[in-house]
Amino acid sequence: MSNFPVTSNDTPAGLLDLSLLSIRETAVIRPDGRVRVPRPPRKDTTITPSPHRPHVLASERVLLWTTPYGLQFQNDLLQRFPNSIVLKIFLVMIQSLDEDTRSNYGAGLLRFTQFCDLHNVPEPSRMPASSELLAAFLANAASTVSSSAANSWMAGLHYWHSVNGADWHGGESDVLRHIRRGLSKLTPPSSKRTKRPPVTVAALSQLALGLDLNNSFDIAVFATACVAFWSCCRCV
Repeated sequence: MSNFPVTSNDTPAGLLDLSLLSIRETAVIRPDGRVRVPRPPRKDTTITPSPHRPHVLASERVLLWTTPYGLQFQNDLLQRFPNSIVLKIFLVMIQSLDEDTRSNYGAGLLRFTQFCDLHNVPEPSRMPASSELLAAFLANAASTVSSSAANSWMAGLHYWHSVNGADWHGGESDVLRHIRRGLSKLTPPSSKRTKRPPVTVAALSQLALGLDLNNSFDIAVFATACVAFWSCCRCV
């Protein structure tokens, strides 16, 4: 990538402008045209104010939260292709995930940003994130979240890197592999659920006794329960 003069806030000069951001903002417009307004941030979701991270929906953070590297990647694309093609690149990439998944990934990006803010990680060091930074971020989450939540955070950061053309250093290094194992063993009790009793044929029979099988709605309920049961059961 080309070297640009860097401003005081670690943003390459001239990159954080409306022409660049408007492409990303257009890419996240909902297909139905409906506009959703983000909620005011809660106390536990606040971040250091930055032009790189506007207040947007969680599902929009993976594209609208930028870095000097991501903006340079976009600028390089614009040097080679017209705006309409660059817009399609971001539009198609953002549509590769459904909105709920993007929201979950946005939650992980928020936690990563809070960690970087707390420890004064410079903007250029946040993308591409080094394996050491990712390891520190995961280790910091130990005993506070489940391993599945941490894995979702990492998947979100991986996607965020991908849509910004950045290399991903969160592969299975020895350090990260052991941190992931440790996270699973340090899952807080509040994140664990006790096993529930299994659904059995006897339970289905009890359900049938409580329904009126001459009623079309109750018939539909029992049919749905049976289909779900026999589709999931395993012969032993």
